[in-house]
Amino acid sequence: MTHRLCRTILVNAGTNQRIPSSRITAVDPRGGAAVLGDNGVGKTSTLQIVPLFFGHSPSQIVSAGQGMEPMIRFLLPTDASAIAFEYLRGPKDGAIRLAVIRRRPAGPDAPFYRIYNCGFRKELFVRDGRFLADDETQLQATALGISTTSKLSTPDYRSVILAVPSHTKERERLRRFGLDFSYGP
Repeated sequence: MTHRLCRTILVNAGTNQRIPSSRITAVDPRGGAAVLGDNGVGKTSTLQIVPLFFGHSPSQIVSAGQGMEPMIRFLLPTDASAIAFEYLRGPKDGAIRLAVIRRRPAGPDAPFYRIYNCGFRKELFVRDGRFLADDETQLQATALGISTTSKLSTPDYRSVILAVPSHTKERERLRRFGLDFSYGP
């Protein structure tokens, strides 16, 4: 397959104890994957987040309420937490991309997305043993010469990743992003 999801990576993600994990966890689904671990370590959460890659809103996946926190607040407890999806978007070299979801600092239940023109690189998320927030990750990407999209809302991200036309005033910008970052042809 020339277009495929390569890895799902949780960066400093939340745990059932409602604290950041302070680690990076990756699941590679190519050829099958077994997600094993003790109760409360995030097995179910890891499997539930795959639809986020395709632009589903978190509320479509897990409803908050009945004692449950909203999905974004639970999985991304801090500004230095992230969910990353590494994907291949074609047969040629350099066609690997990284879609990253973070929570909005002003609205911890609302996600935003960025897509990076590279695969997963730890130095985009950790420096000197400290996890980085989005603005620091952007500085790292610039220093490394990695191009990115601007911050994208869920509908804008969906338009880019699925290469579907947007009907907003940003449609031309999103179409250009789609040429470089869409999941499919």
